[in-house]
Amino acid sequence: MALKKWHELPVNLRRSAKDRWNYLVDELSGGTDNSQDEPQEEFTPVSYSFTSYSDAEGTTEWGSGTVETTGNVTDGYTQVEVKTNSPNESFVGQKFFITSDAEADNTTLYPLYSDAGETAVGIYVKISQDE
Repeated sequence: MALKKWHELPVNLRRSAKDRWNYLVDELSGGTDNSQDEPQEEFTPVSYSFTSYSDAEGTTEWGSGTVETTGNVTDGYTQVEVKTNSPNESFVGQKFFITSDAEADNTTLYPLYSDAGETAVGIYVKISQDE
């Protein structure tokens, strides 16, 4: 690995000792991911409507509302954030995981998890995609 010459460094590294130090540490420890230099694809959340139930059979309906994807996808599970929930507004802002291959057919019941498929929270939902 060869470090860049002074004149090859970005201006911010030539002007800031802290940035220069971080650059050196990163380079000497195996390099950095220079993806910050490349334009990042902007995440666009997807909105879904849901109806929640107490069990996998949909025996007792608990409420309905909307969620948006957060962009966090781990081990085949997608994180969503509750945007609206009626009648229990206390769920607004909470985040859950649902299997990434869930179909928004408003028919199939899917369990929600507090993490990527490990800890079920005892809530089941039917989802449909908002237009």
